[in-house]
Amino acid sequence: MQSEQQPPENPEATRHGSADSLPIEGQLSEHRSTAESDWLPSRPPLLSQDAGQTQDLTQLAPGQRLGDFLIRRVLGRGGFAAVYLALQWSLDREVALKVTAPQAWRTTSDQDSSNRGEGQHLAQLHHPNIVQVYQQSTEPHTGAQLLCMQYVAGGTLELLLGQLKHRGGQWSGRDMLDVLDRLPPSAAALEPSALRDRQTLESADHIETICLLGSQLASALEHAHRHGIFHRDIKPANVLVSRYGQPLLADFNLATRGSDVGGSGLIGGTLVYMPPESLAAFAAHSETAVITGERLCDIYSLGVLLWQASTGALPFRDAEDLRADVDAATRAQNMARRRLQTPAEDWSGSDLFRYRSPAIREDADRHHQGDVEQASSIAASYLMLGEILGRCMRAVPNQRYHSAGSLRGTLEGLAELHAARATLPSPGRLVRYAERFPITALLIMGLLPHLIASGLQITYNSSRVLGNFQPAQIDAFVQLVWWANPVIYGACLLFFCRYLWQFLPTWQRLQRRDPGLTTRETAKARRHALQLPRRAATIAGCGWLAGSIVFPVGVIVIGGQLPWAVLMHFLLSFLLAGLISVTYSAFAIAAVILRVFYLRFWLTPLRFRKRAGFELRPLDRRLDRITLLAGAIPLAAAATLIFAGPQGAGDQATLTFRLLAVSLILAGGIGFTTVGRVVAILRGRIRTWHT
Repeated sequence: MQSEQQPPENPEATRHGSADSLPIEGQLSEHRSTAESDWLPSRPPLLSQDAGQTQDLTQLAPGQRLGDFLIRRVLGRGGFAAVYLALQWSLDREVALKVTAPQAWRTTSDQDSSNRGEGQHLAQLHHPNIVQVYQQSTEPHTGAQLLCMQYVAGGTLELLLGQLKHRGGQWSGRDMLDVLDRLPPSAAALEPSALRDRQTLESADHIETICLLGSQLASALEHAHRHGIFHRDIKPANVLVSRYGQPLLADFNLATRGSDVGGSGLIGGTLVYMPPESLAAFAAHSETAVITGERLCDIYSLGVLLWQASTGALPFRDAEDLRADVDAATRAQNMARRRLQTPAEDWSGSDLFRYRSPAIREDADRHHQGDVEQASSIAASYLMLGEILGRCMRAVPNQRYHSAGSLRGTLEGLAELHAARATLPSPGRLVRYAERFPITALLIMGLLPHLIASGLQITYNSSRVLGNFQPAQIDAFVQLVWWANPVIYGACLLFFCRYLWQFLPTWQRLQRRDPGLTTRETAKARRHALQLPRRAATIAGCGWLAGSIVFPVGVIVIGGQLPWAVLMHFLLSFLLAGLISVTYSAFAIAAVILRVFYLRFWLTPLRFRKRAGFELRPLDRRLDRITLLAGAIPLAAAATLIFAGPQGAGDQATLTFRLLAVSLILAGGIGFTTVGRVVAILRGRIRTWHT
C-alpha cells in the first residue's frame, strides 16, 4: 500500500494511510488489542547511526531500521500513524509499512468487539483490487501496531484527480496513464497480469475509463461484502492506482464485520462521501450512533467517488458547511438535509450527464475521429452513466443498487454498450434522418419496398397480362383493384402497425425517461422490435400470396376463363413482386432496428453483452435468409425471361417485357450485392456486440 502524495489539506478529507483518517472530525475508531508477536527481534526498535533510540515510531526517517524493515522514505503521515516504503530484509522485497501509535489502535473498552484491526480485516480478503496484507504485529517495546502490506507503485486516485482537474472531468484512460508515468520512478516488479488493464486504458475514452475504475472497485467491495466486511470510508484518498492503471482499495481502518455487530457499525468515514442516513445518525448521536445497511453505505460512497471522477466536482456543495465554525453534529445535520432535499438535476456537474457541456462534444471529436454526429451516442452513454451514479446516491437506501455486484455488472455493461455504439459507422444523411425520426423511418422502410414492387407488377401486367384480357376480364380486374387491394393491403398494414405498437409506447417512454418504466418492460419491448423484420416479411408474404389467389380467381369467376400463358404471367408478376417486398422490407426494417433502435433501447446496461447475444442470435440467422432471398430475385427474373418470355420479338409489349426482365436481373444483381455487403456489416456488428 502506498501513496506518493502528501496528505490532503482540505478539511473534509482524511489523511491517507494514517490512523487519524478513521473517524469523523478526528474521532478515532479504536481497535481491539492484538497479542505481541515474536515477528520482530527482541531488541530496541531503532538502529540508526543518526537517530539513536526513540519511542515515536511514526516519525522515522529514511535509513532508520525498525526490526526487519529498513525505512526508505515516508509515503504518508498523519497525527497517529505513518506509512513508509520499506525494505523487508528477511524476504528482500519492498513493502508498505504502516505504523500506528498505540493510543490510536488500542481499545478502551472490551465491549467493542466489532473492531478487529485493519490487518485482520485485510488478511481475509484476497482480491486483485484490494491491497494485500502480509503481516500484522505489535512492536514489543512501544506497543505500536505494525502492518506490512503490498507496496503499490503509483499514486492515490485523489492525486490523479487533482492532476486531471484542469480537464473539467473530461479525460481519457491515456490521460490517466500519462499522469502515472510522470510520477517518480520506482523499482516495482513487473506485473504481467495487470498489463491488460493498461492496454485497455490506452484506448479507453472517459466513459470507458470511469466504468473500468468503477467496476473494479465495485468488484473489490463485492468481495469484501461477501466476507461480511464493510469498508465505511470509500474516497479517492483510499484508492491506490498502480502504474498499470489498476485501482486498489486500501485503508480498511474503519472497516467492520457485519456478523460482529448484527449488520450495523459505529459511524465513521469522511463527511462529503457519507450517505444521508449516516450523517443524520452521526448528527443525532455523534459518540454512539450506529447504522444498518452498511453495504448500501459503501455503494453510496463509491457513487460519490465516481461522480467526482466523472465531473471533476463533488455532487453536493458542502464547502460552506466545512468552513463554518459549527460543531460536527450541526455540520453533519446540514449536509444530510442537503442530500435529502437537493434533486439530482441540481447536483454539481449534472449538466455533463445531460450533455450540456461543450467539452463533451470536443471529447467526442477527439476520440471518435472528428465525427460530430457520433456525439449523440456519446450523449446517450453519459446520460446512462449519470443515472447509474444517481441510483448509487439515492437518498432512500433501498432505492440504491442492492449489492456491489449489481453495480459492477451494470458498469461493465455500460462499457460494453458504449463500445458497441462506438463501432457504428459514421452516419450518412439517411441515417441521420432515421435517428431523428425513427418511427417515420420504420414506416417508410416497411412500405417503400411494397410500393416499388407494386410499380414493377403494374408494369409487368401492363406489358404481358392486361393486353390479353377480354373486356369483361378487364372490368373484373378493375373491380378487384377497387375492393381487394384496400382489404388485403389494409389488413396487412393494420397487422404491421399492431406489431409496431408492441414496442413503440415503451420506446417513447424510454425517450421521455419515464421513471415508472421497468427493465422488464424495456427488455420485452426490445425483443418485439427485433422480431419486427420477421413479422414484416410474414405479413408481406401473406399479403402477396392472398393477392396471387384473389385476383386470378376473381378475374376468372367474374370475367371468364384465362389462357394458360396469361395466367402464368399473372402469377409470375405476384411471385416477383412478393419476393421483392418480403426481402427488402425485412432487410430495411432490420437495418433500421439495428442501426437506430437497438443500442438506444436499454434502460439499464446490466449484462449487456450476454443479453445482446441471446437477443440478437435469431436475427443473425435471419439475415442469412434475407441474403438468400435477395439472390433469388435476379434468378427468378432470369427464369421468367427464359421460360415465360413470349414468342415473337416484333411487338412493343414483347420489347417492354424483355426490357423489364433484363432490368430486374440487373437491379436484382445490384440489390443482392448491396444486401450482401450491408448484411455482412450488420452481422459483424452483431457479433462484435456480444462476443
